[in-house]
Amino acid sequence: SKKGGGSKAAIAASEAKARKAASLPKFIEPQLCKLVDRAPDEAGWAHEVKFDGYRLQLRVQDSKATLRTRKGLDWTEKFAAIAKTAEKLPDCIVDGEAVALDRQGAPDFAALQAALSEGKSQNLIFFAFDLLFVEGEDLRPLPLQDRKARLKD
Repeated sequence: SKKGGGSKAAIAASEAKARKAASLPKFIEPQLCKLVDRAPDEAGWAHEVKFDGYRLQLRVQDSKATLRTRKGLDWTEKFAAIAKTAEKLPDCIVDGEAVALDRQGAPDFAALQAALSEGKSQNLIFFAFDLLFVEGEDLRPLPLQDRKARLKD
C-alpha cells in the first residue's frame, strides 16, 4: 500500500546504503526535467524550486573546486568566486544552480548573464540541492531525502 510505505520501492529505499567509492568521478551526467501533462499525485514525489540560473555540478577534490555545466563543460573560471569558496569543503560532488538575485531576493537571469560577461562572480549564489558524493562515499543509492539531510550537515 502506498500510504503504509510497504511498497517494494519504499522498502528498497529504506534499506539503501551509501557505497564506498574507489575515486571521485570527473563528472556525473545530471538527471534533467521531463515534460509531463501534470505532476504525479502518488506518494514519494518531492517538489523542487526551479531557479532561473545555470545548473552546475560542483566537484571538490583535494581543496580544488571545479564547476561544470549540465553538458560537462568546465565553467570554473566563469564562477571563480563560488569555486574559491567551495575549496573549503571536503571532497564531494554537489548538484546545484548558480543565480544572481535582485534586490528583493528573486533570481534575475539578466543580472546573472551580466555578471558573467563582466567577470564579476563574487555576488552570485550557488544553491546546492543534491549531494552525490562526499568523502569517499557514493550517496546516489540513498533516497533523495537522505542525501538532502547529508547535504544540510
